Amino acid sequence: MKPSILVIGLLSVLVTYISATRTIDNFLSKSDLQRVQQIFNDGIKSSDLQTIYYSVINSKKIPSETKDSLCKKLPGLYKDSKLNDFEKNYYYVGSSTTLLCSEKIPSELVSQLKTALDKDFSSTQELFYTFYAQKYLDSSVLKEDAMKEKLSKKLLALLKKDDSLTSLGYGFYVASDLGSSASSVIDRVEDAIAQADEVDGKLLQFEGGLSVTSLVINGALKVTSNNNKAVPLTAEQTKKFASYFLSRRSVTQAKGASLLLESLRTIMADKKITPISIRIADNGQLPPEDPVMKIKICDLLGEALKEKPAAVKLTLTSKSDNKKAIDGENLVPSSEDSTVYKLDLKSKKLAKGAYKVDIDAGSFKQTNMVATVLGKVRLDKIDVAISEADSQTPTSKVWLDKYSKFPDVFQLDNQQKLSLRFDLFDDSTNKIMSVHQAFIRFSDKSGAEIVFVAEQDVAKAYKFELDIGARAGDFSGKSGIYDVELIVGDSSLVNSFTRNLGQVNLKFSLETRKEKIDNSIARKPRAEIHHLFREPEKRPPRFVSDLFTGLCLVPILLLFILWGRIGINTSNFSFSLSALGFHGGLGAIFLLFVCFWLKLDMFQTIQYLLGLSVLTFLCGNRVLRYIASKRLEKAEKNN
Repeated sequence: MKPSILVIGLLSVLVTYISATRTIDNFLSKSDLQRVQQIFNDGIKSSDLQTIYYSVINSKKIPSETKDSLCKKLPGLYKDSKLNDFEKNYYYVGSSTTLLCSEKIPSELVSQLKTALDKDFSSTQELFYTFYAQKYLDSSVLKEDAMKEKLSKKLLALLKKDDSLTSLGYGFYVASDLGSSASSVIDRVEDAIAQADEVDGKLLQFEGGLSVTSLVINGALKVTSNNNKAVPLTAEQTKKFASYFLSRRSVTQAKGASLLLESLRTIMADKKITPISIRIADNGQLPPEDPVMKIKICDLLGEALKEKPAAVKLTLTSKSDNKKAIDGENLVPSSEDSTVYKLDLKSKKLAKGAYKVDIDAGSFKQTNMVATVLGKVRLDKIDVAISEADSQTPTSKVWLDKYSKFPDVFQLDNQQKLSLRFDLFDDSTNKIMSVHQAFIRFSDKSGAEIVFVAEQDVAKAYKFELDIGARAGDFSGKSGIYDVELIVGDSSLVNSFTRNLGQVNLKFSLETRKEKIDNSIARKPRAEIHHLFREPEKRPPRFVSDLFTGLCLVPILLLFILWGRIGINTSNFSFSLSALGFHGGLGAIFLLFVCFWLKLDMFQTIQYLLGLSVLTFLCGNRVLRYIASKRLEKAEKNN
């Protein structure tokens, strides 16, 4: 193999892998888009200038009466708005221009916006709103090279002072319209993207939520695209950002809805990185009558792809045995929906159960989706046998077909046992199948129910055996006629059923009933047990306690005796307020410890200790400063 061919092959595999990662299982559905559009419809009726702006720019058809009414109330809303001047200027001018209002924007505001571009801005946010407000009025001014150069310098200076994510986002937007004069801003894009936070390995977002994430991503993609620079995002990053935006589909405000749509459209504009959605079109459950696998392939807004895949292939793998049931069969486009591809599986006779779905759509792949093939269960016959409890040879045996019941009421006592055996078949494949639930239920006229589980043997046949005497406790020793029902259920069945098999008359012995009654008495609540705390140990005699207390005080007595013998140096003691406060506070703390030992609790002690500690600290600090100053004076005299 030639080296060039090897390189081309490796590049092909790499491109295929990268494309394969550009698939998600989410998009904005028609109901999502209708709900978002309703937000804009309601926003037009709002009295908030910002809400009206975002609603107007996203509404395709606004009745002429509504437009006229909006145009008339815009000046009043502008005047009453509490927003910053540069923000409300932008929203007012943008709304009026988009609506093509006949009412002219005040000439003072027009001249103010023109001169505003020459002043110094406090932030990139102010520059953004002023720049685009002027663009709504007259974009020709912003196309002048001298103006672009001037604004670029101001933008760079603002970014040097503030390089937060919000500041960078506004800066990217403005730079995207300033051309090559602001191309150096592109160098900040990579650093901004690196600050994204990953959530559960599936989403990427910036601190600040939808508004900041939308601002940075839209600005970054616009500035790089308008300057013909490399895309600042990898395919994997784009997929995670798109997943984050789609997770915010429940927005309720006009601004949030507008940012959501703008972000998805900006991502979709770059065909090299934009992900597509591949998912199962319905709930993933295929009924046995019409098992048609439908796969929806669309863009992030639920629309058909402009470049449709040449072929869409399906692979189904059973999750129970990991065997492929379908390997790479082509799906055909649906005539009803251009985003749906389908394959009729009726001829495949797939066994019921869960299947792993893998889709190969050319350079795009989606794996590990799950579909459930539903099935119908068939019960052909039930083998019913009655025998002695200690024997395996039946004394009576009948076979029930799928419609019949016991020929009569079976009479059973505590020396006998009832056995049932039956097979369940998958109606489509005619193979023996297993179900999640196979129960035998006994119920009497009082409504009491006793339910037993039927279990499969090695041949996958379901068996149930009831030893009347051994299981008398389950029936509370209550003799009488019981209805016997078979319950079969499974989440992947469309015909789970309950079938009445007939009746049995159970007769329990008197001993069994008495034993049950005794057991029921034994299970009644017992007398309440009152907790007894351990009695405290005997304290020593009072003489012993006083003796050891006295021994504890001996060191203090010894201290005073030694002071009396050797004397106490009180020459440095100052009878100032701070010295008295320090020694008094120290003594009070020791006294507080004695009170804590005798009667105070910890919280009371801490409460008192806080006040004493502050007083003692302040006084002690002053005393130490006084002593230090005296020593310094004495040292100077000696020198």
